[in-house]
Amino acid sequence: MTCSIARELLGAYFDGELDASAELQLRLHLADCEGCAAELQRMQMRRELMRGGGLSYQAPPVAPPLPQTAPVPVRRRSRLGRLTLSLGLLAVGVLVVIDIAGARVPFNTYVGAVLAAVGSGLLIGAWFGRARWLIPIGLVLCLMVAAGAGPHPGRFKGGGDVTLAPTTVAGVEDTYQQNLGDFKLDLSNVDFSGLTEPKHVDITMNAGDLTILLPPKVDATVHAKVNAGDAKVFSARWGGLGSPARDVSDNGTDGPGGGTLLIDVTLNLGDLEVRR
Repeated sequence: MTCSIARELLGAYFDGELDASAELQLRLHLADCEGCAAELQRMQMRRELMRGGGLSYQAPPVAPPLPQTAPVPVRRRSRLGRLTLSLGLLAVGVLVVIDIAGARVPFNTYVGAVLAAVGSGLLIGAWFGRARWLIPIGLVLCLMVAAGAGPHPGRFKGGGDVTLAPTTVAGVEDTYQQNLGDFKLDLSNVDFSGLTEPKHVDITMNAGDLTILLPPKVDATVHAKVNAGDAKVFSARWGGLGSPARDVSDNGTDGPGGGTLLIDVTLNLGDLEVRR
């Protein structure tokens, strides 16, 4: 037996795992080989040190289990906001039906109906449900109502329902502007027969209904662009979204003569009516 083979068998020999034949051959080799015998002795010393506590390892203590925390409850989304908006749309729908039926509904009434629905939702939300996102909507609606609540003298109108009824050609402005609300321009008492040149009037509105009343004899041409809404200009009618601009002329009850009036109308959202 060679030394390399003998040293590979030392561990098994020390643990008593060799068969009788291999053990006998290893013992004969150890009796004749001082190096392998010394290696066996060193192995025995290491084993004795380990058994005697010279080398030891103590595992760390097991950490205590973490306390269980209660799960965070999931807040259900409130239905109050959707219910409030549905109520506001229902109110607007009822007002539209009334308006179509012939009863003129001012623009501020529409805003007020939606504001009432939003206010009711916020009031109910103080006790039931959550709809804090209605607050900015309510603030915007309050500003719109406030803008239309006061009087609006002069040709520039910020908002609200306005009626102007000049009685002379000099009192008819060249330009009228209205942001929010209904605007009625009553020219039925103005005498245009003394004009030597056409009178031009430009009217621009963002949202609201526009009504223009003309005297019976003036020759009128209306250039109207209604982006969203219905238009009734003399005998012509049209409506919808994105309708093209139209020119409608009417010479009045006496035919040509009686002065010339040119009206240019731009209405973004609302209904237009021009009649005598």
